[in-house]
Parts: sequence; structure tokens; C-alpha cells
Amino acid sequence: DTEIATMVSLYRQTGARAKPLVSAAPADLLVYALTSKGLSVTQNGGLTWRTALANEGGQGIRLSTVGASRGSILVTSASNLLLSSDRGRSWRNYNAVNGLPSNEIEAAFLSGSAIYAATGAGLALSADGGSSWKTLPRRAVSAPKRVLRLFASGREVYEATDRGLLISRNGGESWTTYTAAAGLGSDRVNDLFAVGRDVYAATQRGLSVSRDDGASWTTYTTAIGLSSNEVNGVDVVRGIIYAATSRGLSVSRDGGATWQSFTVSEGLASNTVTCVRAAGSAIYVGTNKGLSISPDGGGSWTTYTTADGLASSAVLDVALP
Repeated sequence: DTEIATMVSLYRQTGARAKPLVSAAPADLLVYALTSKGLSVTQNGGLTWRTALANEGGQGIRLSTVGASRGSILVTSASNLLLSSDRGRSWRNYNAVNGLPSNEIEAAFLSGSAIYAATGAGLALSADGGSSWKTLPRRAVSAPKRVLRLFASGREVYEATDRGLLISRNGGESWTTYTAAAGLGSDRVNDLFAVGRDVYAATQRGLSVSRDDGASWTTYTTAIGLSSNEVNGVDVVRGIIYAATSRGLSVSRDGGATWQSFTVSEGLASNTVTCVRAAGSAIYVGTNKGLSISPDGGGSWTTYTTADGLASSAVLDVALP
């Protein structure tokens, strides 16, 4: 009886598996999980969740991406940017009425007080947390059909689009376009990450990496161990590369020379991995069947779903402060 009571105090049953009543990540870590039915927030590494922003009946705001920086959260919807500085308890909306050049919002990026927003009428920048906006010049290159992701670091701005990767090295004043003809795996770039002169592009035909700011590219595919050539997301932390693919999570700890795959067999909720973020040794993997978290670099996994408080088990994006 004592043994049974101890087990009950440590575990609760979820489906056919027992789930630890401790977080799978650092207990004080904020995690923002954008799902098909709204934004879910945990302040204890996944132990409890609350819905900070909801898609009303699957319609309404149509959330698409989430980003976090220095205590603020930026959520992209089809017609608004939503910014919160109190962990999602209150929100400020930005659209064409208060500074953006268009109500058609494609992607956004938050870095401190700087906000970049790709709209149907061009790229808008706010350097003061949304108080004022300026629209940057139209791109000199052919405009992409759609911007899927934005990333910025200093004066460099990156746009992942369905017609290539665009890089500006002067804050958005001019742009250079990289496509399959320049060495990318494909023209469609689903996600990107950059640090220093290293650029990582998640494409439909592999993970393309440049070590010289776009001058040359190497594409990693299933031929050298990637789980799938369809790469939906990428993150790089402490030199470790994380690639979210349609057939699992791929991780390289040696710059892409070798890859380790994680699938449902290792504990993921699903092989359809939509996004990935990492912090220290913790990995956060969004799938179409829940958010899988590993506190130990992939050694063990815990999955969170609607049963644990997520707005939906279909996770579209994940952000960490």
C-alpha cells in the first residue's frame, strides 16, 4: 500500500502512460506553445498550462507564429500583430490603423524593443516596441509570393519565403536573394536561423547551411542521415543543430557531419515535427499530436496535449524567452 501510494503521488495516468508530476524542463522556464486553437503558456516548464490567446471557433485571429524576447511576446495573425509585455495577460494590437503599411501580416520577429513585420505592402520596422513604425523600401528583387519567417541580428535581416531566402545586410535597405540556383536545397524556405556568418535554411529538400554569409551552401539530406528532406524548422544552440522534419527530429552535434534521429520510437508524440526550440540541454518539439519536451538532450521525453491544458494538441510554433 505504501508503494502504491508513493507511485500515485509521483505519477498521474495519461492514456496508457504514466506522466511525472514534475516538469520535463527547468521549473521556472516560460514556454509559449502556439497551437491551432490558441496560444498556451506555462511558467513551470510544462507542469501546468493556461490559454493566453484563443482562436475563436477556429476562425477570428488565425494565429500563425509566436516569438519572445526580454519578457515580451509577439504573435502573428493574418491581420494583426499582437504584443504582450505581461506574459500574455493583456495585448496590444498593431495593424494598418496604427502604423503598419497593411493589414496583411505574413511574418514578424521580435528582438528586445525592435519589431520587424513582413506585410503585404512591405517590411515595417519599429525600434521602440511598437510606439512608432517606418516602412522600409520595397525590395529591389522580385517580391516573393509569401514571407514564411523573419529573423534579424543587428543590421542583418533575413526573410524565409516560398521563393527563396532574402538577406539584407543594411537593416532592410537592400536585399540579396538566394534560391536553389545559388545552392539552397529548394526555393521554398520554411524557417531559418543565423549566428555570425552562419546561416541555416530549412527547405523542402533538405537543411541548407552557409558558413560564409551566403557565399556558398551545403545541403544536408536523408543521404547523410537527416530524418526527412522536408525540413519545417531549425534551431541552433551551442553549436548543436536541431532540424524539425516531417519524419522526426534530427540533431547534429558535429556541425552536420552526422545526425541522430528522434521519432515516436524514442518518445516523440508524432513523427510530424512542425517546429523545434532548444535551451541548454532541454529540447522543445512541436508536433501535430502534442508538445514533446526532453530535459536531457533527447535522453527522455514527456509529451503535453489538451489533456494537460494545451489549447490544442496541434502545435504550430514554440517560443522561449
